[in-house]
Amino acid sequence: MRQFCIALAFIFSTALCIGQVQIKLKQPPMNQLGVKDMWNLTLRNTSAKDVQLTLRGTADEAQEGRLVDGKTGLFTLKANESRTISGSNIPGGGSYSWQNKKFQEAMVRSGNAPSGNYTICVYAESESGAPLGQDCFRQNIALMSPPTLISPADGASIAQGQTPLFTWIPSAPSQQGTIYTIRIVEVLGNQSANDAIIKNSAVFEQKDIRSTSLQYPVSARKLVEGRKYVWQISSGELKSEASGFGISTSSHGHVLSNLVNTQRIICKPCETNNVTANNLTAEVLNTNKDERMREGSIVVQNTISSPSPNRITRIEADLVSVTINPQNPECTPCSKQKKNQNCFVGDNFIATNNTLWNNIGHGEISQNSSNNITRSLTFKSLNKNGVDISGGIQIQNTIGLPPVSCCGDEVEVWIRYTVWDVQCHACEKLVKAVLHRKSSCAEINPVR
Repeated sequence: MRQFCIALAFIFSTALCIGQVQIKLKQPPMNQLGVKDMWNLTLRNTSAKDVQLTLRGTADEAQEGRLVDGKTGLFTLKANESRTISGSNIPGGGSYSWQNKKFQEAMVRSGNAPSGNYTICVYAESESGAPLGQDCFRQNIALMSPPTLISPADGASIAQGQTPLFTWIPSAPSQQGTIYTIRIVEVLGNQSANDAIIKNSAVFEQKDIRSTSLQYPVSARKLVEGRKYVWQISSGELKSEASGFGISTSSHGHVLSNLVNTQRIICKPCETNNVTANNLTAEVLNTNKDERMREGSIVVQNTISSPSPNRITRIEADLVSVTINPQNPECTPCSKQKKNQNCFVGDNFIATNNTLWNNIGHGEISQNSSNNITRSLTFKSLNKNGVDISGGIQIQNTIGLPPVSCCGDEVEVWIRYTVWDVQCHACEKLVKAVLHRKSSCAEINPVR
């Protein structure tokens, strides 16, 4: 009977100890789990006496078993004290004993646990090892992988006249109702695919795609033979790799081993219609002159000439790329999106011999909602026999930009001019203009 009473007293005292320290773990956001998350918790000493304790943490995965054990140093929790602990203020410092090297490497490399079903537990123990309290939580990690591009394959060439079919593998794990966005840009010179997709304006972009394929619309801007393009699929924050393809100058598609620096050849190349094009000026638009184009728009003047004996009948201008490099990246939030950003806006005209031209640069209605906001312009000669530009002409383009940041920035603009003569010879020239915009603020404003 005496032994029974002693055993009962021991069980009763242990039960009281287990409830002496209350632990409330803070569960991390969905699909996130780091090893220090086991120490994000709140402690409360429910007794009227100070208690010395250590915390012991464990992390287990359903398939892998025990992954890591953690332990704090010995510390005191005063009577009725509540204390919040985090991975950055572990009492007495924290130590870890890794049981799974693969998991350890993944955590060190990415800072997050790989996909799996995890159980995290923390135990409060007295200096002698008696249990004082515990709490656990479960965390399921299902990391999404970005879409995978299938067709056109990287480096492929689409036969002239065909509309490409874009196909991709969905994000994994697959979720019902996933929405995709496709973005296609043109490659400039020796740009890499990643550089082009980040810096260049979109030739075509479509959102809210609910399938994993898209036929390039007939009504969309034409993909020009001899040029190289890059496409990318995104779903939320997940983005596929950027993949390049070209439009063949023949009716038979093939794979191009090198699509960079390919040139559009229509009838005959530039040797027949030898065009030169250079940047003359680039300056911020005077907002007092045109209130519609305020807050950042610029005017670029370029010169074009051709010694060709064949007179010029048409000049096309394509805004290929606009890159804005703030002097301080922290000032970027000062620049808000405007609907006319990275487009030709307002006045675009030929300033030399302007009576010889249909002097309004008309945009492509299929690509934009207005002739006044566009990325492609066409100037036509009023004379069916063309215009002699051997003495050179000046073309003025107005380009919409976001407002200058509080720190100032550098703007780099690339415009492609395609010059057609009366004999159907077309020559293309890329012209770069660089403009430095001063700060719009009296002093640098901190980002809030």
